[in-house]
Amino acid sequence: MIYFMRDEATQFIKIGVTINNAEDRRRTLQTGCPGNLTLLLEMEGSEQDETAWHERFASVRERGEWFRPVPELLLAIMEAKVMQLEAENSRLLELLAAEKDQTSTLKGQLRSLKTFAHSKADRFTEDGVYRFIPREKDK
Repeated sequence: MIYFMRDEATQFIKIGVTINNAEDRRRTLQTGCPGNLTLLLEMEGSEQDETAWHERFASVRERGEWFRPVPELLLAIMEAKVMQLEAENSRLLELLAAEKDQTSTLKGQLRSLKTFAHSKADRFTEDGVYRFIPREKDK
């Protein structure tokens, strides 16, 4: 996972990679950082992807994995976040469509059961077992 964190004291942004989740990494880093660290973005990525981000913003590297918060870096982080949110939105819309389809199917089945139950109501025993109980018109 690639993560982007901001040190609230300096406003510098750390671009890093972790095999765990970024929030765990933030807590670990926080113990050695006097300013509050804020997780800006966590996204799928490898060490090679992290290196690409470092190379892309090498001109604004402050030290190690810390970068100055220039507009280009902030915009790149925002664009990555927007793409992440759009993907999540698409996934949720697909789930919603599937839920609607399932709800429609279940409503149809329920209508069929209600119709059946009303037409055969006198053919159920007290314990709910369906038995043939002749009605007057069946005799």
